[in-house]
Formats: sequence, C-alpha cells, structure tokens
Amino acid sequence: MTITDNLRDAAYIAIGMGVIGVQRAQVRREELRKQFADQRSAFESVGADAVKLINEALKQADARISPVVELLEAQVDTVVDRLPAQAKSILEPAHQASKEARQQLRSRVATN
Repeated sequence: MTITDNLRDAAYIAIGMGVIGVQRAQVRREELRKQFADQRSAFESVGADAVKLINEALKQADARISPVVELLEAQVDTVVDRLPAQAKSILEPAHQASKEARQQLRSRVATN
C-alpha cells in the first residue's frame, strides 16, 4: 500500500464517521422533538384540567358568596338611602363602582 492509498482510506473513514455522526445527530434530534412534543401535550392536558378545576371552584365560591353579597348590598342601599344628600353623592358612585367591578370579575371568570 502506498501513502496515497492510506490517505484515501483515512479520508473515506473520516467521511464515513462524519456521515454516521450526522445521522446519529438527526436521529437524536427526532427523538428529542418527539419527547418534547409528548411532554408538551401532557403539560397542556394537565393545565387544561387545572383551569377547569379552578373555574369550577370559582363558580362554587361565587354561588356560596352571592347570597351574602346581595344581603350586604341591600343593607348598604338602605343606609345610602338614609344618608344626607352630600354623603349620598359620595358613597353612591363608590357603591356602584364596586357592583360593576364585581360584575366584571364574574363575567371574566364565567368566560374562562
């Protein structure tokens, strides 16, 4: 064997090892992509279940709290009606703003 034959064989071996390395990297990339996709779908599923549980808990809490809030609002309305005009003009907008904020919160929770 001559030096050129040895160099050619070494070049073929180097090229072959490079091709094998690239193929292994591609296989590993695909394995990682699939593993990531599986983990992502599992995470999304758990997240969706958590959102459902939270929404259900919020709805139950709202159902339990609503009667108490309505009773308190009725009492506040009674107090507001008895106040002098100047105090009433201050308290009434604040009370209305709290009702609107509560309604906005309910609508946002109900849509999720």
